[in-house]
Amino acid sequence: MGGPPFSMALSTRPILDSARRSSGGPIVRFRGLLEFVRIRVRVQPIPGTSQDGGRTSTALGACLRLHEGSGGESGQFDRILDCRRFRSPAHPSAKRMESSSDPAFSLRGPTRSLTRPDPAPPSSWSSLLMSTRHLLLLLALPLLCSAVLAQAPGAHWSTTPTTTNPPLRRENPGVSDGVYMYVFGGQSGNSGGAPLNDLWRFDGVTWTEMTANGAAGSPPERDRAGITWDMALNRLVVFGGEDAAGSALGDTWHWDPITNLWSDVTPTGTSPSARKFCALAWDAVNTRVLLFGGLQGTSTHLNDTWVFDGVSWMELAPAGPLPPVRRQHVLVERPDFADVIMCGGQEAGGAGMLGDTWRWDGASWTQIATTVSPAGKVAIDAAYDQSRQRIVIAGGNPGPTGSISEFDSVTNDWVIRPLDPGIYKVTRYFMAYVPSMGKTFKVSGQALNATTPPDLTYEFQSDFVATYTMSGTACAGVAGVPTLVATTPWLDRTFSVTVANVAATEAVTMLSGVDTTSWMGVPLPWDLSAAGYPGCTLYVSPFFITDLGIGTGGAFSFAFPNDPSIYGLQFFNQAILVDTATGAAAFTGLGTGTLGVL
Repeated sequence: MGGPPFSMALSTRPILDSARRSSGGPIVRFRGLLEFVRIRVRVQPIPGTSQDGGRTSTALGACLRLHEGSGGESGQFDRILDCRRFRSPAHPSAKRMESSSDPAFSLRGPTRSLTRPDPAPPSSWSSLLMSTRHLLLLLALPLLCSAVLAQAPGAHWSTTPTTTNPPLRRENPGVSDGVYMYVFGGQSGNSGGAPLNDLWRFDGVTWTEMTANGAAGSPPERDRAGITWDMALNRLVVFGGEDAAGSALGDTWHWDPITNLWSDVTPTGTSPSARKFCALAWDAVNTRVLLFGGLQGTSTHLNDTWVFDGVSWMELAPAGPLPPVRRQHVLVERPDFADVIMCGGQEAGGAGMLGDTWRWDGASWTQIATTVSPAGKVAIDAAYDQSRQRIVIAGGNPGPTGSISEFDSVTNDWVIRPLDPGIYKVTRYFMAYVPSMGKTFKVSGQALNATTPPDLTYEFQSDFVATYTMSGTACAGVAGVPTLVATTPWLDRTFSVTVANVAATEAVTMLSGVDTTSWMGVPLPWDLSAAGYPGCTLYVSPFFITDLGIGTGGAFSFAFPNDPSIYGLQFFNQAILVDTATGAAAFTGLGTGTLGVL
């Protein structure tokens, strides 16, 4: 069976007075803000009688039912107003509701067909919406058929088919410029080996060697270096590390992806001391490269903070508490939060492994209090998955662990996933999230007990990534063309959508539904020009209508449960703005959301 029933009560104030057919097409009359009705959304299974032998099963669908009475949920439903079924737009497990236009309420695909009585719809929805005696219930019905629904396909590792891979190596971080993943240098092999200085670029299919090992003009061979991408200068940045003699390095290098040339940009003035095991990241607030900590010499652990603008290094003196000294930690930029997160590392003297989490806001460090620590703390790399808003750490010490540690930027805590059979247990690997591909990639690393790991490339992402997109045409209101601004809809998270470009005199109403094919038997979209609203279009068949107030974009929010039976569900939003002074109306375009699984 699916998860327990859940519900959400919405206080709504509809603005649509009536919708009917005429020779001139759909006519919509606005009467401003009407009286309140109450809508409740419930998720629960509902039985149906199948056509193949009369067996009873459950369907994934929804019925809009009319409940007589002034409140509560007791009593009987007197009739079904409308029913919908889920269908898959692109994937067998993706579900979208479509209107049931014939008497047979069917669920196509590998599941059974269901039947139900199909009572006539009400002659006018306005009479329903304006009555305070009616309670509208939207029952979303999870399908519990094993042919379609199994465990929710959350993020996991899989092997990326490639024609070649960089030779096995370890001890440097991976990096991305937003389009490609890059691997520079490191130490060859699973154990022993020599430092390298070759540069490789990955486009999601093919690894290309950009500069060969030992090529003239390249930085000296090194491992244990700090590496990141300067987003302002569009350069790969390499600082420090350890050379073949075991000596710490203090030089700074740029690689230009346009010319494919390296440049030694070590300043003649102040620079961070020579070190290994430091961490670099792009600091978007200061538009500079950020450096923290590392190991100086053989035993001096550091906790200094530096920034580099491409020409000069500058040491900062942040106010407030500083993170403890450390090495072999990671810095990860979060572009949508305009900050950098630091986690992991080895304490001074090898006393222990750090599981703390710190945030850099461009001016100071703040420790984030978490209830869970990452499983991998040392000899790790990390990447920020922007689509899921999670920092990913795969493996690492102690161990090496096969667990996946994820810092959830919504809950500000770590989530530990169990051993993933799709990836080898390694430390000191190269990893990066590539926004253009929407995936985290991982290559090379060091395996336990000198067992050589496979020379493969791996990728990490959910089978169902949440999306929210805008389409269609909006028509302007008092404050210009309105639009929807939404979060991405994930299971076990709260989805929220607001309206932008709203005037102080405009009342905003959100239409939400699961169908864009027809409303009350009239095919969608509706061109509302004939109704006196030129350029305006109705795209969504509203299952419920929510008042967001006057003069504000408001917020329509919904907490999706962690229920694997509804992943892939597609839903739609559209907002209507009515000027309370003139009665003029504006419509947003169509917002389309698809439920993803973390």
